[in-house]
Amino acid sequence: MATDAPRLYDREGHYRGKLSTNTLDPDSINNPLGRYGSPLSPDSLNNPLGPGNALNPDSPRNRLGNGWRIEGGR
Repeated sequence: MATDAPRLYDREGHYRGKLSTNTLDPDSINNPLGRYGSPLSPDSLNNPLGPGNALNPDSPRNRLGNGWRIEGGR
């Protein structure tokens, strides 16, 4: 049975991709060529100089930060 992957939103409510292991899904944070998975994309959690910066207080990679919101998924 297919399920919908949970969706990520930053602290301002901007969509940041899906928590999906599907590397072909364009919205997956695990798609290395996608908007939300590429380490070069300004919208990607995997960009260490962007949303994935561990020093950013809103980054999920900052263990002392505020993190992002997860919605949905079944």
